[in-house]
Amino acid sequence: MYGYYIIIKGLDALTSLERNTLSELLEGVMVKPTIKIKDDVLIATDVVEAEMSWESFIIAVNGDFYSDLKLYESVMFHSKVALKESVSKNVKKELFKETYNSDKTLFYYETRKHVDENLKKEVFKSLYNDKEFLRTIKIYLENDKNTTLASKHANLHRNTLDNRLEKFTNITGYNLKDFDDSVFIYMLLKDL
Repeated sequence: MYGYYIIIKGLDALTSLERNTLSELLEGVMVKPTIKIKDDVLIATDVVEAEMSWESFIIAVNGDFYSDLKLYESVMFHSKVALKESVSKNVKKELFKETYNSDKTLFYYETRKHVDENLKKEVFKSLYNDKEFLRTIKIYLENDKNTTLASKHANLHRNTLDNRLEKFTNITGYNLKDFDDSVFIYMLLKDL
């Protein structure tokens, strides 16, 4: 692996002191950063992934600076050439729909455009109006289908969760132990 990058947009709203402080913050959390600021955009590349949440970082920075900065986080790249190509392509794109963006969040954003309430009603059938039940299914999927962890997060007995999973399969016909089914169901429950 060669490295990754982040792009922060919205720097026009910052003072020069805030821009410098932001650069210093990045130098403190990244391992070997290369930081470039041009106009409204900051691009920071690094060879090692930071062991922190960039989403939490940008939310904290926005709170401290009273700003509305947007951050895009790339995946890791195997070569310097691929990283540079991605930076030049993505800096021009409209990647900044939310405060934090990555390829995963952008995928969810694009997919949500195609999810409407009629589709949810069709898939969930009689469970559509049972938001607590569906929240349990979402928790199960977000905990990597681990019934022990999910039951703790949902404040349910493990047997109750198992019964709900079985009921979900019986009513909807979707088996949450199947990867394709669970991905599809999670996309429908993502905003719940």
